Amino acid sequence: MVLGTPIQKLRPVGKATADQKFALAIYLNNLLFSLTQSSYFLDSLQFIAPAYKPPTMDVVRTTLLDNAYASTKAEVEEILQSNYFLNIIFEKGVDIVKNRIINISIQTDRGTFHYCSEDTGSIAFTSQNIA
Repeated sequence: MVLGTPIQKLRPVGKATADQKFALAIYLNNLLFSLTQSSYFLDSLQFIAPAYKPPTMDVVRTTLLDNAYASTKAEVEEILQSNYFLNIIFEKGVDIVKNRIINISIQTDRGTFHYCSEDTGSIAFTSQNIA
């Protein structure tokens, strides 16, 4: 494609896929949702891909985020169901407000997934209390 060449309008399926990829780029790079409102960003995107109108910040932070979460959750559940062995990892620590917590993760042959963080309060981190 040569810059300045007219681009045809995106089909609905192409628009939906482009929106999902756009949103994933925001989520996976820890970018602010407000990027979708930046006139500098929107101007550069319009120059590169005139046929593409990115989703609004509201759509990125609601509908597309819900879809990405559901898709990721289904993928993780499939991985957990397909593994014969799972390694459960317990790790003590503190959260950002200094509450004592225990992080529980599940290790599979496809990677490690955070399961939950539990506030332990004043409970001692012993094998009996953790189990």
